Amino acid sequence: MVCVLNREQDIAACLESVRACQPAAILVIDGGSTDNTAAVAKHYTENVIYDPQHSGLGASRNLAARLAQTHYLAYIDSDVILPPTTLSQLLADLRRGNYVGVHAQIVGIYTSTYWERASDEHFKLTFNRVGPREAIGAVAVLYDRQVLLEENFDPLCSGAEDGEISYRLRKRGYRLGVSEAICYHRHRATFSAFAKQRIWYGKGTWAFFRKHRNLRMLLMALAFGPVGALWVLVKGKPLLAPYLLTHGVFFSIGVFIAALNVNDRRRIP
Repeated sequence: MVCVLNREQDIAACLESVRACQPAAILVIDGGSTDNTAAVAKHYTENVIYDPQHSGLGASRNLAARLAQTHYLAYIDSDVILPPTTLSQLLADLRRGNYVGVHAQIVGIYTSTYWERASDEHFKLTFNRVGPREAIGAVAVLYDRQVLLEENFDPLCSGAEDGEISYRLRKRGYRLGVSEAICYHRHRATFSAFAKQRIWYGKGTWAFFRKHRNLRMLLMALAFGPVGALWVLVKGKPLLAPYLLTHGVFFSIGVFIAALNVNDRRRIP
């Protein structure tokens, strides 16, 4: 399943790679694109659902869970390309690890700009290790669909809806993990795109805090950028310091904007 918004330049390559993985079905939820995304997607699947109400990413993921007919459901971001074995490896690792959700390791497609290189290094250091996790994202993830129908993504936490559902699943005792499988991801290539994405993350994290009142997690999220920058300098990896400081600044701006409820539309940047 692919949730998408205004990605006509990326969606064909994404769906071509998904089709090569031979899933039981491909479902595309278009969150209200104003370009030719939906038309391109229809070349790869008849199952293209268009949402003119712009209900948001969490709502799109919930709709996909309700519409799907399979026991397992994979969420694949539209800026991702999958190797042909990704879905089968995710399924094997989900069963082997007794997980309800398992995520692929994330590798950059391009590393020509600083922001792409730093993002790739960040995933290598913090995420790309096989085994159990407290939280997983939704760049390329496989879930037990019945669990999603019981829990649902929270549309009001858009920007942190993947972390928020991970939090609830872990509280219920479910296991989450990272697979041996990989996916290729188009990281944000420019300062502007990176900053906008971090503001969006910050807004979602504030919604997460308002829902669960977990001050410790909010403070840890706010401290991640500056503390992480200091840590990579100590470890002799200065490449990541500007990346983490920028993350910290704009993530905090997102939290502040959401706390004031200023123009908070919870859309994908």
